[in-house]
Amino acid sequence: MPDISKMKANGDVKGLIALLHWHDSDGYSATMRVRNRAIQALVELGDPSTVSLLIEYIGLDVPEGRYMDPLKALGAIGDPSAVGPIADLQDRFIESHYAYSLLHEDIIKALGNLGPTAVPPLIKALQHRKCGNGPVCNAARALGDIGDPSAVDALAKMLMTGVSAITEAVVEALGKLGPTAIAPLMREMSRNPQFKNWNAARALSSLAPDSFDPLVAALKHRSPGVRARAAVALGLTGMRSARKPLRAAMKDKNEDVRNEAKKALDWLGNKN
Repeated sequence: MPDISKMKANGDVKGLIALLHWHDSDGYSATMRVRNRAIQALVELGDPSTVSLLIEYIGLDVPEGRYMDPLKALGAIGDPSAVGPIADLQDRFIESHYAYSLLHEDIIKALGNLGPTAVPPLIKALQHRKCGNGPVCNAARALGDIGDPSAVDALAKMLMTGVSAITEAVVEALGKLGPTAIAPLMREMSRNPQFKNWNAARALSSLAPDSFDPLVAALKHRSPGVRARAAVALGLTGMRSARKPLRAAMKDKNEDVRNEAKKALDWLGNKN
């Protein structure tokens, strides 16, 4: 068993990187313990040569599986200079169903840790559906975690796929991207009024107070489904100012809307 503490104390960057391909005779769990400890040691060591050596490695022509742990290490270190090389690796494999199915999760997770400069390659991953919905959903979540509003338009277009898993991931991401995401989320909340999916309402509630006025306006939408969702979203905002429009919604002609408005008021504490 390698002495990772000693290697870290000696600044043995190349030795620690070599451990990213360690195979332990005790099996998978032991193997991954060593690799994960090596990644953590590289992060803590903070040697400036680490990123360049890892970037050099992912540029090599090696079996697909050998890129996984170097990608994890680059993501854990979080140096934005790795975005370009990781994007190049994605470009090399994105058209290969087998290779990309193996690597997409590690590529996207690494990019998701590298900040706004990683938005363009993540949008490319978002738009690539040849390998199924998994990479698309992972890219959407990564864009949401980065929180850059420049991704709103690309994410909004994915709402039109009609795939529930993609819609759920995209709506969740949009709920983290600020006021520019309100319009597409309002459209999504209104697009299929009978669909029993409240995710857009929840996402809109997270964008309060900017979403407050559009949600109040939605209480007058022609569809009772939209009105009910708007009531739920207003309740989830936790805003005291939502009580007045919700009390008005208690007089709605539709029973479902009245019920949701009552629940929302209960969440807020129905006090003056």
